[in-house]
Amino acid sequence: MDHPALKKQMTISTVRRVSRIWSIVSIALIVLFYTLEGFDPAGKTFNDWIGLAFFPFGVVLGLVIGWRNEILGGAITTASLAGFYLIHGLILNGTFPKGLAFLLFSFPGICFLMIGLDSRE
Repeated sequence: MDHPALKKQMTISTVRRVSRIWSIVSIALIVLFYTLEGFDPAGKTFNDWIGLAFFPFGVVLGLVIGWRNEILGGAITTASLAGFYLIHGLILNGTFPKGLAFLLFSFPGICFLMIGLDSRE
């Protein structure tokens, strides 16, 4: 006997678990990249700080919050990613950042948002 509600709950549980693991990996890699890069705050321009506010700071904040509040954390991550692409990329630099890395690092937050919204039904 397969119940649709049980299948949905199992799917949400699985996606939640994968998103949490992925968020840990994303945060660890972001910290590792900035550590190995030798992050120098004094060498950053105003435009750099605008970009950093969205990615990685906003994205990481959203991923951390998403563990307790999926909708809020997911919304922060998604808004930070959008802000990074639009404000830092398009408006300040005239082009979208290239590659999928920013999206891949942020994807658990997008999943948190979808899980949180779907769980409310």
